Parts: sequence; C-alpha cells; structure tokens
Amino acid sequence: MSRATGTVYGLIYVLMELPGVGPFDAVRRNVRRYQSDDIVLIVGSIDDIITSKETAGRSKDWRGMDALYEARDHLRDHPDAYEVSEDAFEAGGGGGDAA
Repeated sequence: MSRATGTVYGLIYVLMELPGVGPFDAVRRNVRRYQSDDIVLIVGSIDDIITSKETAGRSKDWRGMDALYEARDHLRDHPDAYEVSEDAFEAGGGGGDAA
C-alpha cells in the first residue's frame, strides 16, 4: 500500500510496507537521513529499495535496476554521512524529521 503526496518539489510516495523487506519497523532499521537547507528526508536504504523492486518484479522497476545497482556500489565504495535518531520516528519529534 502506498500514498502519493504532492509537494512543491514534486510527488513523494509514502509506502506502508516494502515488498521483500517488511513493514515500517523492518525498514526503519536501515534508513538514512538527508538534509538540504530546511528539507529533511528519511529514506529507506539502497539495499532495501533494491530488494523491494526485485521482489515486486515489475517491468517498470527492472528498467531502473542498473542505476540502483550502480548507486549501491558507489555508496559501498564512498559511504555518505548520515544519522537517524530514534526521535525522528515520533510524530512531531526530531524538529520535523518525522518519516
């Protein structure tokens, strides 16, 4: 199940569960937090995203898999800095960081 929300930056899809990974509690174990100016995004790990797309097996997902594999390999060779605190998952907690 997913929901799309429109923002000034485009659509954001909120998934309640990732196929092959599990519900939010399973996904949150590997999330990454990114911040740019006043925008904070908490996103699933590249490995979990790849697993979900491989599990779903949709042709539209397979068309983008090479780019995801390349991104995964790049992140393994050049890890990015990120941190997620537990309060980021509480409604209204973490200074607007709620996922």
